[in-house]
Amino acid sequence: MIEFGWARSEEEKGLLDFGNLVFSLSSVPTDFRALLPKVYGRPGFSKITAVARDDGRVVGMVAALPGKLQVLDQTLNYGYIGTVSTHPYHREKGIMKRLMPLVMERLKEQGCDFIALNGQRQRYMHHGFENAGERLVLEFTRDSLRHVYGKMGEGAYTFFPLGEASKEALDFCHDLYLQNDWYSHRAREDFALILSSWQGKAFLVKSGEENLGYLYATGSGILEYRFADKAVLPLILQKYLAENDLKAVSLVAEPSLLKEQPRLFEAAASWQSSPVFQVRVLNWEKVLSAFLSLKAKHAPLMPGSAVLEIKGEGNFEIQVLDGQASVTASGKKPDLSLNSFDAIRLVFLRESALLFPAVPFFNWFPLPFPFSYPDAF
Repeated sequence: MIEFGWARSEEEKGLLDFGNLVFSLSSVPTDFRALLPKVYGRPGFSKITAVARDDGRVVGMVAALPGKLQVLDQTLNYGYIGTVSTHPYHREKGIMKRLMPLVMERLKEQGCDFIALNGQRQRYMHHGFENAGERLVLEFTRDSLRHVYGKMGEGAYTFFPLGEASKEALDFCHDLYLQNDWYSHRAREDFALILSSWQGKAFLVKSGEENLGYLYATGSGILEYRFADKAVLPLILQKYLAENDLKAVSLVAEPSLLKEQPRLFEAAASWQSSPVFQVRVLNWEKVLSAFLSLKAKHAPLMPGSAVLEIKGEGNFEIQVLDGQASVTASGKKPDLSLNSFDAIRLVFLRESALLFPAVPFFNWFPLPFPFSYPDAF
């Protein structure tokens, strides 16, 4: 008989072995301790891990990583679900139908405003998740950069492993990270560790003895970067291509990047966009307020007021006045009523205008839903 409950701290070595086994059998050889040292490289990861046991042996598990996402002056609590695994001999027995709700309810009890995960879309729609946000990835070659910026040369830039950098340099990079309009809370002592997630490598970028900033990359993809002078980015890309003898390098474009540096888009050889992750929103008032305020800072929003009903969640009055956005729970009659899936599609997908033509929300949607790759589970 299969029993469902919570992992125990003394099971952690076995849980790590179980996750490695299931993922290795399902895809490629997997070592979660190497992939996610921020989680599996130290004890305590069993705190929010639901397990299924058959005669005392773990046959299924779902883990979660709690965190805080800062969006301007608003803080959103989130839980990121990962290591969703069922032993191959116990599939099709409804194990995930029991474990997923256990973890999600625990996250809700802990005050999470949204839950995120990655995986097969239709599978997780059964648990209330839908794609959200947009991640724009620009690809550059030496020629594409040269055609826009001219002959730049490789520059006197060096890339130094961030984990080996001095305390002063780490403090500098951490401070740069905190200057962004949005960021996940990262303890200063864990900063370099988090930037080693998913076999990524973080580099302190220097010009001579001057610290310029840092970047986090996996192979030919730069997924996070912060520089005191953002104008150096094209030069850094050129140097990174040469340093690593790459034909092309891709760059995740942060929401404000194209506004600040429109020529970077001209210099891209190609680009593509995809959803950031799948989410289930638990606190619509806070989530709408945070990301509408973020969009209002970077784009002119039309003034107005409208009420959105999200069935089972409530009615929310959305207002934009003098460039300031606000969202409050309301008892007013809704201007539009949607289920939670359609609400996510309306609010966060680029295709929302096609899916919901002539909605009464002016030019407010879609909203950005940024999230940095190293903070994923």
